[in-house]
Amino acid sequence: MKIYENIYIKEGIEKVTLYPHVKEFLEYFRNKTKIILSNKKDKFIKLILDDHKLTGYFAEIHGGDTLPCLKPDPDAINKMIKKYRIPKDRALFVGDMTVDIETGKNAKVHTCAVTYGFDSKEKLKRHKPNFLIDDLMELKGLIK
Repeated sequence: MKIYENIYIKEGIEKVTLYPHVKEFLEYFRNKTKIILSNKKDKFIKLILDDHKLTGYFAEIHGGDTLPCLKPDPDAINKMIKKYRIPKDRALFVGDMTVDIETGKNAKVHTCAVTYGFDSKEKLKRHKPNFLIDDLMELKGLIK
């Protein structure tokens, strides 16, 4: 695992490309509280964000090795909602995997699946997210 991590840090981080319109999305929603809750290791998330100059858009960044429990457990979402005093009906959990939809549902918040990530559109549909989008900028019409 150490060998993999060293190679990923040295060679893999710079090969990570952003999904379409990520920077435009983050800039458009600059005034909204955005938090990353991922099962990926914390240091990898931060390296990727730093490499793309995106770290400053997020109030908090938490990886699977720094959270008390992994998705689909809703604990991390619930703690962030409480900490930032966000009404559950105003929270949206966005992800590209069915585990993200499950996590949001477990926390009783709205869920949004993006169709261009790890899980297929068909698989995501079967998990019935509140929203299913092909482009992050579609959220402009859904979030006020």
